[in-house]
Amino acid sequence: MKIWEPKSCCCGASIKVVALVLGWLRLIGAIFSLLSYLKFVAVDYNGFAQICKEASDELNQPIDVDGCATITISVIAVCGVYSGLLIIMVSLFLAGVNKNKPKMMLPYLVTSFMELVFFSLVIFIAFVVFLLYVNAGIAFIILTILGLVLALEVYFFLVIHACYKEEKRHSERMGSECEIPYTQEKDILYKI
Repeated sequence: MKIWEPKSCCCGASIKVVALVLGWLRLIGAIFSLLSYLKFVAVDYNGFAQICKEASDELNQPIDVDGCATITISVIAVCGVYSGLLIIMVSLFLAGVNKNKPKMMLPYLVTSFMELVFFSLVIFIAFVVFLLYVNAGIAFIILTILGLVLALEVYFFLVIHACYKEEKRHSERMGSECEIPYTQEKDILYKI
């Protein structure tokens, strides 16, 4: 299946430059995200249980405080680990772009695609929930706003994919030019 590849981006900037800018922005965002999750390391289980109890009192709804604290800690831990892995993948992506090594770019490309699929599911679920339980007008406003964000994310993914394909084609061309032909003579390979 052929995927559209933009040849340039953002007022004529090259795909490689835009991919590097997007990668650096993503790396900075992932670092700040990891730091924000690490600040919760200082909060112990009892601190989260207290926060859940206060939320229960404020909402006048009974909440399983232990379950709430456990889920909160689990979500923060998973998000923190994901931010750490994202830092590694984006760093590999940036190194792959700089060193013309498309294999190093592949983990971030796959992750970006999976994030697009996940974000699409979140948009669909949010639309259905707001449509059924809140208001149809608000549901369509949310769908429009999140749809525009998704469109921008898809475009950025296509730019990153185009950079990957460009680097892959460049790598293949350079590999074929640099290969030294071999000849077989008496079962021993000699360079010509």
